[in-house]
Amino acid sequence: MIKPTAAFCIKTNSKKLVSDINKTYFDQKTFINVCMHEDIQKPKREYMTNDRGESGYAWQLPYSVSKNRHD
Repeated sequence: MIKPTAAFCIKTNSKKLVSDINKTYFDQKTFINVCMHEDIQKPKREYMTNDRGESGYAWQLPYSVSKNRHD
């Protein structure tokens, strides 16, 4: 069990079409709380080139996920 330190929150909105006839939508808000803890590894990046000669960074993003919570 770890007790993470709060970092920041990401808020996103999406709309889903419920009725095409009435043009009604269902709005959904999602919040992603980003935290940190010393026991979770730091992100790593490695510069790579693929078979087609395209280059860029490959990232490793270690994470831990808790249960969803609906409000």
